[in-house]
Amino acid sequence: MPLNHSKYSNLTEDQFTLIGKIMIEFSNIDFLLGVLLSRLTFTRFDLSRTITEKLTAHNTILAIEDCIKMHDIRLGNRLASKEISTQINSLLSEIKTIILSGNKFAHHLWARSDDNSIIGTKYSSKQRSCTDKGKDTTSIKLKGLETLFKRSYSKVETLNLLVDRIPERTLVE
Repeated sequence: MPLNHSKYSNLTEDQFTLIGKIMIEFSNIDFLLGVLLSRLTFTRFDLSRTITEKLTAHNTILAIEDCIKMHDIRLGNRLASKEISTQINSLLSEIKTIILSGNKFAHHLWARSDDNSIIGTKYSSKQRSCTDKGKDTTSIKLKGLETLFKRSYSKVETLNLLVDRIPERTLVE
């Protein structure tokens, strides 16, 4: 039986709601990263999406970072100015930390610790070393969930603005 399916460990409505809001923002981030990659590669979004939908958010970020280097070095920042490139790189490092949190929501089993906090446990069959102890569980308070949601929402807004600053072009128009 899942950890949260008892009356004492089931998450509260506030906890469920905040996790849902966080996951929606993670989806928005993933979508906008794909749009950004399509703009940086001069590819129509629908065509680019056939590739990016198979990539993890982490791998999409790696591809974007490579594209930014290409624009900086080989294209002389004609499409993405140095200012935009710097802003994108800064935002990507912030998004990476948010994605790590999102992966925990997706890959841990969550239960209510109390009305103000939840605990997540990652179950794995692999043998843990002494240095790995404690890495399979995490806890977060309601205030932490609210903060993560607000950070994620803010990064989506910023990413959307940056994407809008890069023209939509294709190699073949």
